[in-house]
Amino acid sequence: MSPRWFSALAFSLSLFFSVSLAHSAPDFKTSIILDYKYLPSGKSQVTQQVTLTNLTSQIYASSYQLYFQGELPKNLRAFDSAGNLKTSISTGSPESYLVNIEFNQPLVGRDQTRSFSVTYEGQPAVQKGQIWELNLPKISNPEFAQNYTFRLQTPSAFGQPAYISPPPSASSTLPGYNVFTYPAQALSQTGVVAAFGDLQVFNFTLNYSLQNTSSQNEQFEIALPPDTAYQKVSYSSISPLPQNVSADTDGNWLAVFDIPPSSPLSVTASGQVHILAQPDLHFPGNISPDFQPLLQSDDYWPVNDPRITSLSQTYRTPQDIYNYVVKTLSYDYSRLDSSSDRLGALGALDAPAAGLCREFTDLFITLARASGIPAREINGFAYPTDSRLKPTSLKLDTLHAWPEYWDQNSKNWISIDPTWGRTTGGIDYFHKFDFNHFAFVIHGRDSQYPVSAGLYDSGTASKDVSVEISAFTAFPEPSPRISWIAPRQLLPWSVFPASVTFSNPSGVALYNLPLKPNFTRLKSTVSLPETIPVLPPFSRLDYPLDLSFSPLTTFSAKSLSFTLGTQTVKYNVSVKSLSAWYVLVIIAASLGVVVIAAVTHHLWSLYFQRRLRRDSLRW
Repeated sequence: MSPRWFSALAFSLSLFFSVSLAHSAPDFKTSIILDYKYLPSGKSQVTQQVTLTNLTSQIYASSYQLYFQGELPKNLRAFDSAGNLKTSISTGSPESYLVNIEFNQPLVGRDQTRSFSVTYEGQPAVQKGQIWELNLPKISNPEFAQNYTFRLQTPSAFGQPAYISPPPSASSTLPGYNVFTYPAQALSQTGVVAAFGDLQVFNFTLNYSLQNTSSQNEQFEIALPPDTAYQKVSYSSISPLPQNVSADTDGNWLAVFDIPPSSPLSVTASGQVHILAQPDLHFPGNISPDFQPLLQSDDYWPVNDPRITSLSQTYRTPQDIYNYVVKTLSYDYSRLDSSSDRLGALGALDAPAAGLCREFTDLFITLARASGIPAREINGFAYPTDSRLKPTSLKLDTLHAWPEYWDQNSKNWISIDPTWGRTTGGIDYFHKFDFNHFAFVIHGRDSQYPVSAGLYDSGTASKDVSVEISAFTAFPEPSPRISWIAPRQLLPWSVFPASVTFSNPSGVALYNLPLKPNFTRLKSTVSLPETIPVLPPFSRLDYPLDLSFSPLTTFSAKSLSFTLGTQTVKYNVSVKSLSAWYVLVIIAASLGVVVIAAVTHHLWSLYFQRRLRRDSLRW
């Protein structure tokens, strides 16, 4: 029997293309090593190394075919050890291409092998600010090849991966490159999503429109984006400056403004934020929360509802709850264009196909709390990449919601995104996060307050949130400021009110500042804390001081000093300011001495007169 012709079919992996593999004939063994190599410029070179082994003497192969769908790759070339191989391209269905590679010599004979390579230009890596992002599709039908290995090669200049999903089965290095290896089966359900770099940098400008409709002065609070374990914020300006900024128990920064009667106020906050993909486990504001409020029921988090408690018996861990939410809810793009009501956890269960980011978040938080896991909601900005894959749904300005849960092992809040886990086709947003989430507010003890930037209704369709990728700028090293209000006078045996103020005039927060007061020949009946946990930007803390001193120290110098962090300020209580009192004391003391001396002299005189009188009578 004469050998029969056979054209082996294989299909390439590339971000440009939707990959769909057909079955190869069982008469050939196919081994593929696919290298997706990125150059330092961000361009990529794809090399597919193919080895065919003929398993029969009845069939031979004279060509090899590649099928591309979506876009024909650039600079395609095929070659073997003898030189270039002839290629031809034909068009199939719309946006699909068949590339035929002809062998110089047909592959004839049992156990005969043929090795050749196909190279072409892949999609470049995308540099966004400080980050290189890669996004490669999944491999369909990897069983086409008996041996199929995928290798991702990235330049050392890209740095280590901030996240890479799924994790590779092995990693190694080549000169100037990091290599991440996957078996094809690992990419049959999801592609590779990776980002390389330490942090992302955004410049931001936020506008808050406030209105006092009352007939008297009112104080209004707005929430400024705070530091978290995932982000560090530096404010270049807040105009007008607030009366004060305080940190609440959830970690929000609340700025207070006084607004006159029947008056509007527009506040603009500008600055830069550095965002991490993995939490900073040493974040100074990271302390174990008061767990009880973070397990309680709320309007949108009905922890004690029978359906919720029943589900919590099955889904006990954060991973289980995340998987359940991603599997159960679907994202309803039709609700994006309308002012959709927030459904809450029960509404999400009642209408699982009508989910938006709030429903994914509310259901996760409710089930987590019902299972005894502290959880909270983050409202913030989601940097737009692909609105179909990574949708947002908090009305305007690309706002988004996602949950966090408290991890007892790492003592840290862990951010996850079940919404994007559902919409990005299987990308894991439980074990990894990304650089596109900028937190504006934290909802832990209240599911609705404080209100996120971008949701302060000005009555117009204005753009209130502007966030743009920026070049890296090192944040300043702030120092606290110490001042005090001295008492008008000090008198012995009396207590006089005073106060000391610790302030942060900079746009960067200060943390865990040790406080050491020192009073020299003065006393205060009010004790000060040993540590100030946080001074948000443009904030101040006022502490009363009830000062007193002993009259025995009248002529001694008096002072008080405060050391806050690395700053020490000493204040002297001037003796001159008490000179009138000192004169009175001196006069009183002198008169006392004179009176005592006169009385003593008079008594001694009487004594001696009586004694002389007795002695004269005896004689």
